[in-house]
Amino acid sequence: MLAQKTYQILKQFEKEELKSFYDFLDSPFHVKEGNLYLLLTASLIELYAFPDNGSERKLFEKVYPKEKFSKEKARQRLSHLSSKLNQLLYDFIAHSKLKSNKSERKNLLLSALYGTKLEQVLVSEKLKADWSEEIELDIYNLEYFSNKFQYSLWEFHNIAGTQRGQNFSDLLIDALGHFESHYILKKLWLLCQLKNFQNIFQIDYEIWTVEKAQEKIVEAGLESHPLVEIYFTIYKILWNRQDHESIDFLKKLLLKKSETFELKLAVEMYTVVANACIYIIRTDNERKEEYYKILFEVYEDQLSKNLLTQEKYVPPGRLRNVIGLAQFLGYYERTKKLIEEGCELLEPSVRESAKYFFMANFHFIQNNFDKALEELRFFDNKTDSYFALDAKSLEIRLFYETDAMDLMEYRLINFEHYIRKNKKSIVNDSRIAYREFVKLSRALMKLKNDPNVNESKIEKLSIKVKGAKTVYKDWLLKKTDQLLKA
Repeated sequence: MLAQKTYQILKQFEKEELKSFYDFLDSPFHVKEGNLYLLLTASLIELYAFPDNGSERKLFEKVYPKEKFSKEKARQRLSHLSSKLNQLLYDFIAHSKLKSNKSERKNLLLSALYGTKLEQVLVSEKLKADWSEEIELDIYNLEYFSNKFQYSLWEFHNIAGTQRGQNFSDLLIDALGHFESHYILKKLWLLCQLKNFQNIFQIDYEIWTVEKAQEKIVEAGLESHPLVEIYFTIYKILWNRQDHESIDFLKKLLLKKSETFELKLAVEMYTVVANACIYIIRTDNERKEEYYKILFEVYEDQLSKNLLTQEKYVPPGRLRNVIGLAQFLGYYERTKKLIEEGCELLEPSVRESAKYFFMANFHFIQNNFDKALEELRFFDNKTDSYFALDAKSLEIRLFYETDAMDLMEYRLINFEHYIRKNKKSIVNDSRIAYREFVKLSRALMKLKNDPNVNESKIEKLSIKVKGAKTVYKDWLLKKTDQLLKA
């Protein structure tokens, strides 16, 4: 379909972003013949939301109302126009980003002006002072030292024609110092990435030890710098995932100051602390309960500050982890608050259904099965395949708990069909686990309905559940145990 790529970009825009884009197109400063692009944009949004066989013709007639439609003419005209509109979209996105980043904008402005006649007219001392001050305040940005180095070089070139001696030397020493600092920071950052890959993929290669990294930091005189301290702490945790002191240091720093960090760094720090907590939970039974609580504290703080992701919207799986942990720890009032606030951070198309699913699961855990079924009635299976898998599994468990066995059998058949139909969009391990859940749930249902059930049959199923790669294993084992005690 013509201009389909353009529509895919446009449909990601929120109302305010779309309004800003219309203003951008309507500005003669940015766009010549903006009316034509405005018309194409509005027509795409109107016609391609629910496309049919006549959409291309309607699009051509809206943009070129006085011209007679032909497929060849439409393809030629609209392809060229949508290609130009795509470029304008990219320009708008870049322009918006630059508009929101004052430091970067001034950086580019000063870079463009140096060496031109405009420099003497436009580059005021106040502008340079303001820009330098902004860099100084941005202490948690990895590019801080790079900007300072560049700024020192510009100042050096600015005085080169008229001054010599001490000023010359001071500026060069200043620039070299910032460059060396930036090098150490970049090296530390890369070492953290490498060590993380080494941990994940078990690749054996030589990199700086913790002692070597510390030695280089001391040589550069950066041991007291906050950003260096952060990356060095991350590096220590990646070398020793049970370094409780370093984990505690990062956690406290995040709880107190994470909103002042560059977004990428904040998310990276949260991820390191969370992964370390998960590792300790899996490997240290004595401290498992303590680290479950620490992990939730980190997740809750991350969500409250909207720092769960660098993307525009929080991925549903991330929110599910936070809510699931709150329920596991029995923090029910906090769970309801997380559902209310967290669902607002999801992509708009999944917010409503996500809320119904999370509330249904919340009531299920508290054995309020009728309330859970009521919430689940409003869930839309089309929103997200993994919400759909969990929602269908929840519905099956609810029918079992309420003795609605006929409905349970119907849903089991429906679920099997859903997994087969959507096998390409479901990760293989997940497909196996949910398919196994269906099989074991059916076996459990048959035992519950069997008037001649005996201990041997139940124990046989219990052994199968224990050895199975299935979701909701704890629930299945709990139900078999209840049958044994009945």
